[in-house]
Amino acid sequence: MLPEVRRAVENGVLLDVGHGAGSFAFQTAEKALSQDLPPGTISSDVHQGNVNGPVHDLATTLSKFLHLGLSLEEVLRRATSNPARALAFPFGTGSLKPGGTADIAVFELREEPWEMVDSINEKRRGTLRLRPVATIKAGRIYGNSASPMYG
Repeated sequence: MLPEVRRAVENGVLLDVGHGAGSFAFQTAEKALSQDLPPGTISSDVHQGNVNGPVHDLATTLSKFLHLGLSLEEVLRRATSNPARALAFPFGTGSLKPGGTADIAVFELREEPWEMVDSINEKRRGTLRLRPVATIKAGRIYGNSASPMYG
C-alpha cells in the first residue's frame, strides 16, 4: 500500500468499497486486508449495468467480505453505522438506538455453498451468504420472513 494511503487512513480518511461493475477485485481486497487496511465503508454501487452481476445487491457485496475474513459484525458496521457517521447523518441513523430513524434491513445468514465473482471475473466459492429478508422504511415493511424478497 502506498505510504500516502496509509497516512490518509491514519488521519481519518475512510476507504470505501463501491463494488460496481469494474471497481472490486478479490486480490486487491486481500492485499489491503493483509496490510491491515480494511475498508471503512462497504457499498454496492448497484445499477442497471451490474445488478445481474457481478454486484447483484448489497447483501452479495457484504457476503464477499465475509468470505474475505471480516466478521459479520465488521461487515454490518461498514454498511450501517460507519457510513452514517462519515456522512454526519442525524443521531441514531445506521443503528438501532432509541430516537433513531427506524430504517432497518433484515438479513438471514445462510451457510450454503455459492459462487461469487468480482469485477474482473475472478470466481470464488464461499459458504456464508447474507440474504435479504425484509426492509423497514419509515415504519413500513417491505418483504417479510413468510414471503422473502429473494429465494
